[in-house]
Amino acid sequence: MSNLPTGATFNSIQSVSINSSAQSNLVGHFGAAGVGGGGYEAFVSSSGNVSVLPSVPVATFFHCSTNSARDSIAVGGDGARIGYRIDSMGVLSPISMPGGGGTLLASALNDSGLAVIGGPGYAAVVQPNSLTPGPSLSVANINSVAVNASGNSLLGGVNYAQFFDSQGNSIASVSLSGGPTLSSVAINDSNLSLIGGSTAGPVPYAGLVNLSGMPTLLSGLPSNGMIASVDINQFGYGIIGGQDGDTTSAYASFVDPAGVIYPISGLPIGTGASINSVAINDWGVALLGGTLDGSTAYAALVSPWGGITPLSLNAPQVIYSVSIRNFVPSNDLSGNNLAFAEYIKDYARNKIVYFIPSLLAGTLNEALESAAPTRNAASLFTADNNLFYLNHSLSTHLRNHWHFRNRKRALSQAAPAASSEIEPLLTESDVVAGCLPKRRSLQGCQPMVSCEEDRPYSFWLELIQARAFQDAQLQTPGFQASVGGGVLGFDGQIGEEVQAGLGMAYTFTHIHEKEGSGFSDLHQEYAFLYATWSDQQMYVDLACWGGAMQIHQVRNIYMTGWNFVSTSSVGGWQLAPHFEAGADYVPNKECIGPVKASAHWSANPFVMLDWISAWQERYQEKGSGPFNAAQKAHYSSFLRTEIGLRFYEPITFQAWRLVFEEKASFVNKTPFGVGKISAYLVGSPGSFTVETLTKPQNLGAVEFGIIMEPLDHKYPYGSLSYQGEFTTSSQLHQATLEVSLDF
Repeated sequence: MSNLPTGATFNSIQSVSINSSAQSNLVGHFGAAGVGGGGYEAFVSSSGNVSVLPSVPVATFFHCSTNSARDSIAVGGDGARIGYRIDSMGVLSPISMPGGGGTLLASALNDSGLAVIGGPGYAAVVQPNSLTPGPSLSVANINSVAVNASGNSLLGGVNYAQFFDSQGNSIASVSLSGGPTLSSVAINDSNLSLIGGSTAGPVPYAGLVNLSGMPTLLSGLPSNGMIASVDINQFGYGIIGGQDGDTTSAYASFVDPAGVIYPISGLPIGTGASINSVAINDWGVALLGGTLDGSTAYAALVSPWGGITPLSLNAPQVIYSVSIRNFVPSNDLSGNNLAFAEYIKDYARNKIVYFIPSLLAGTLNEALESAAPTRNAASLFTADNNLFYLNHSLSTHLRNHWHFRNRKRALSQAAPAASSEIEPLLTESDVVAGCLPKRRSLQGCQPMVSCEEDRPYSFWLELIQARAFQDAQLQTPGFQASVGGGVLGFDGQIGEEVQAGLGMAYTFTHIHEKEGSGFSDLHQEYAFLYATWSDQQMYVDLACWGGAMQIHQVRNIYMTGWNFVSTSSVGGWQLAPHFEAGADYVPNKECIGPVKASAHWSANPFVMLDWISAWQERYQEKGSGPFNAAQKAHYSSFLRTEIGLRFYEPITFQAWRLVFEEKASFVNKTPFGVGKISAYLVGSPGSFTVETLTKPQNLGAVEFGIIMEPLDHKYPYGSLSYQGEFTTSSQLHQATLEVSLDF
């Protein structure tokens, strides 16, 4: 930082404070004492820019505090107590102090603007927006003060600790044993407090205490040394720091809400090594400040599980004061986990407590992934894929029926000549195997009036079974979806080249999330219209699907120390146009002689497009846990493109025909907002956005089918097919059974 005081012996920063927006206050002294120097105050922005405030002549500020509104208080003195309120614009307003000499060493300020100040022989409450302290609370020598959101305060000093309410009324005196001098006190919004100092010897002294006034002394402390500083977060996890005289080293330990200490290793060792100031945020991240050897500054960040990161400093000999805000311990966080953690920090701080055991166990990423509703996106992703299955089934019917009608038409339009020389060419198997429809006008196949009974209408039924396997991605678990359903359709011929129809469909899906993360059940109902045009060489299919979906979701939330379940039910709508175009290529273009069974093959290059639009309704999860989420109403779309080649090989027998079908194709699936979730936690403001399943997929697809056709077309025909789509992160398998009857 620039603009800091330099040059004279008494230049120093005595105290620092930071708020939730990373805006800081610095106070101290500049210049030699009594020789043109004075109290130094400055604001520091979140980017590190220092704004020096007007100085106070011939004084030293020893302590400062700032709140979330960036209002501050600074106290100190040089022979007389001084105190100033500093507003967010940097304007200093002096607090009226009672007469008499002295110095103020400690201050505390809550977000409502209530302040507590203290020093040797004096302490007082200063009400919000007031510049006049209340009556003195104590004549003890006060070294440290703390105040919480409700205005309850704790004062600590020489063999003294006492709780007061916001009006300065005594709540309870803390029962101290051994006559300790308390160097530092801290209190959280639940009135759980941490005190620290030393008894004669010196012997380190520290304990947890609530408004009952009966402390729980910490065991396991060094037998020689002192506790110089303490802090406690909103969830009862604390930090203490000072000196370990047993090992001649700096000392610091975490303290859990039960009063169990967890010493921090890796601290400076040697004469003069000391931790002078500590701070801990609600995520359990601690900041330590002090000296390596009495002449070299030392500071370090400590992770909730004890990992220590010394900071590179260009600083004076000693760090007197440190402060830390509620930043997310994000070194190992990214993507959705970081976005969710930032939301927790900014809007749902009361949820942080549930992550503390995970922080201590080093499983924060896993806890955030489990608590976030990101994986609910799998339901809509699967619902869209189900509609792709249905469109594929419709395509299967139209292609099977197109080939069926073409082969029937080839038979009915082949002309038997009167001459017995041509008669052998007109057996059914010969015509089907060797003759094309009359529109190709191939030599040897003569048109005639149809001898086949006209059957312009078709009634068809398809049963679908599908399985999808999706690997984990973007900090969401993998899942598998099992789909079962059916399609019922009716169509009719409009002239010789157009076929149009309508139908309905239903699917049920069960999604099983891996790692026991939960499950979803989906019900989807559809109606659809379709039409196809063909001239026996080319075809164009058009369809439009519309339907409703109902989703029931269950999220199992597993975190170190906690298990919760959140459930939700959500509805929505889908609309999906379908397009396919292709051609039919038959290499055998001449009629052949009579045989009992004959075969030829044909090829069908094609392109297919499906575009699904989905409207998902707003929903709110229910459950006894703290991570029930609500998602806003959501629109998304999903584009599927397929280009490929089908092959057909019919084998004709005396009374029926067997057709084998194979397909190879390339499939691209591009989602637009399908996996994007804008949500908030129930009972908390703000919102967060997480994303998964958002990347386009390129898949290779294969299909194998068998079509069974009777030569007497008054009987139904059927088909059984399998399609698989494959990429490195997912697989989709679909089996379709169709029965169709022309009449």
